Amino acid sequence: IKGYVRLVKIEGEAKIPTYAQGVIDYIICDPRREQLQESKVKLNRYGAFDIKFTLPDNVNLGTGYVEFRLPDSKSETTHYFEIQEFRRPEYVVSSMIRSSTAYYCHPTVDKYVVISCEGKLFAGGYLSDASVQWIVQAESTTYTPANRSDYIFGRAQSFSYFSRRHTQNNISYPKKHFQGKTDNKGQHEIRIIYHGIAQEPIIVRALAAITDLNSQTQETGRDFLIHPCRYYVGFRYVKSCGKKGEPVRTEVIVTDIDGNLINDILIQCEVIGYGKEQKEDQNGLTIFEEITDEQKLTVVSSNKDAVILDYIPKLGGRYNISYSVKDEQGRLAMSSYKNYYVYGGKEKEKDNDNDNEKETDEHEVNSYVPMDSLGIIPNAKSYGPEDMCELLIIAPFSPANGLILLDCDGQVSQPIGFQIESGKDSATVEFKISKDWIPNFTVHAELIGSTPREMKVTDSPYRPAIASHSMSLEVSRDFYKLNVSVDTYESNKIYTPSSTIHIDIDVRQYVNNAPATKAEVCLIVVDEAILSLTDHK
Repeated sequence: IKGYVRLVKIEGEAKIPTYAQGVIDYIICDPRREQLQESKVKLNRYGAFDIKFTLPDNVNLGTGYVEFRLPDSKSETTHYFEIQEFRRPEYVVSSMIRSSTAYYCHPTVDKYVVISCEGKLFAGGYLSDASVQWIVQAESTTYTPANRSDYIFGRAQSFSYFSRRHTQNNISYPKKHFQGKTDNKGQHEIRIIYHGIAQEPIIVRALAAITDLNSQTQETGRDFLIHPCRYYVGFRYVKSCGKKGEPVRTEVIVTDIDGNLINDILIQCEVIGYGKEQKEDQNGLTIFEEITDEQKLTVVSSNKDAVILDYIPKLGGRYNISYSVKDEQGRLAMSSYKNYYVYGGKEKEKDNDNDNEKETDEHEVNSYVPMDSLGIIPNAKSYGPEDMCELLIIAPFSPANGLILLDCDGQVSQPIGFQIESGKDSATVEFKISKDWIPNFTVHAELIGSTPREMKVTDSPYRPAIASHSMSLEVSRDFYKLNVSVDTYESNKIYTPSSTIHIDIDVRQYVNNAPATKAEVCLIVVDEAILSLTDHK
């Protein structure tokens, strides 16, 4: 087991990791918590250790573990490992797709794909007359054409929307089972027939389990993608949120499956907004009625660049937007976005002179203050060190005073204050990202103010109001990434048993490709038969 120990020094708002020195204790236990060994290991100058131990022949099968402890600290960690009966693999399995086309689309008539599996012995030759069990299953998925990752394809929703009612789940179709035996070349194949029409891509997975005469089983699999049509429609927003009455701009493209822009394809856009309208019921109580804003727009694609599609939201609230295109055979591809937030909804009425309003004595009002929901919309999903983070704080009431705390693994920054002005429902807060916040930090927002009561009280038309919300933001790890290349000096890459291999390892910084000094390298050499069990690529 190879391990590393780091000490964290706290300097101001930063946590600085340093190499640990000294000795650590460890205890090895079997799955039934019986102690197998207890010992110590000394850390090297990189704060690393390497331990080896031999399990007894009569050890219990299951999940064993090693507990590591620092003698002068309460810090400890546990490493788990599996204890199972093991037999070195005698053969390797692989699979492939026999295809006459570069890609698959939902057909108007039945089509098929041939998938084959193969078993080869490490000693040479083929694994013939072996049992093969196939499992085939289809599931809906997403697809982004090549070099178009800066656009949204398929179903998406605002990652910062605080409601959890809207979730997207892939559709899984029933599994199909087949069986057979390998031929004299160790191969077996099946034909998968596909048909039907869908608005999103479908991935089909075929898994083959090959069992030899010694009841040793290994699995191999392949999958292929069925596209909804020849074209895909993608979009992106210029801003992460919109404002009521002002144009919301989107950039829309239509591509083929390879990501090439396609000209003169009709794009249909459907916009549905959800908001609330303040009214009074027959008893004079304030109620909020659900209203919608529905719009339908069209635009024609271009093979030069993205086309601009604007719509003007008439409500403040969340909007669902969908874009769709059709190919020459009438097959449909769709992309959609849920919970795009538009701020600027109608403020609650504050007219206290209405004679029909119902009044309530002060002692009849509840003594607690309900917690309202607060929205946080960042201007990006991920940040780098020294980037400016801009947060849009969406308030359920105004005027109000707010406070933002930035928490990075228990280290809390200085509070950032902000205000929601009267008549407005949002504010923007900016701050710079620190490299000490890698890989993520949490934003805590608190808001205190007042809001009109739902039931009017004599001489007290407003009640205290509080709102809070937290969300985690990612900071890019590129600052600490390394590029590692491994090569040999010899031009001949084929070696014989007992020969000596010279290996050259180059370690560089990921950001500027500068050489990484004082870096420890852990090199693992594994037999091919063992490596085949790890699903190593």
